[in-house]
Amino acid sequence: MSFGKLYGVRDNPRTTVSLVVAKENNLDVELVAPRKDDPEYRKLNPLGKFPTFVGADGDVLTESIAIAIYFASQNEKTTLLGKTKKDYAAVIRWLSFSNTEVFPFLTSWFRPLIGAAPYDQKTVEEAKATALPRVSVLEQHLSNRDFLVGDHLTLADLYVASQLARGFQYVLDKAWRAENPHLTRWYQAVTARPAWRAIIEHPILIDEAPSGPLTK
Repeated sequence: MSFGKLYGVRDNPRTTVSLVVAKENNLDVELVAPRKDDPEYRKLNPLGKFPTFVGADGDVLTESIAIAIYFASQNEKTTLLGKTKKDYAAVIRWLSFSNTEVFPFLTSWFRPLIGAAPYDQKTVEEAKATALPRVSVLEQHLSNRDFLVGDHLTLADLYVASQLARGFQYVLDKAWRAENPHLTRWYQAVTARPAWRAIIEHPILIDEAPSGPLTK
């Protein structure tokens, strides 16, 4: 039975995580990839952002954190949201940290390098200088543990990994990974899960980050 439709793009980080959670919980979710400026899509999400979920009952839910939590909660025995209330709060902590402190600056760093935003060297360097200390928080946290929360996989791992994916694809290169072994080990373990590979078959790890905008 269909659980509903998820509007978004498979490799968009905020869409990826909900698709992976759906796989982890065996939810039958149909992926629909509309144009963001489609008037019909704008009726569902006035800002035209991804993702948007429309349940089988017709209810509409927007915002990636809300959708991911909703998907994770569908299995009454799930531990994706932690085993205790304290765990649940810790899961939310990492979702919030990634979404507000890591992802925006990581995005501002790599987008101009791949031609997805206008290139300005000063802006890129500032974004890099802001992003790296925040990513280092994750490296330090994972230095003596395998998961962000508790002793098992949670939504925190899936959500943060999805938001780091393009960083690993475009700027967190081989040299950086050698200096950040704990985060790298964790990321590779999370993205090796069958549920992840069902959505993103071959996660990309860049060898050497570009020093300037890529030429086509």
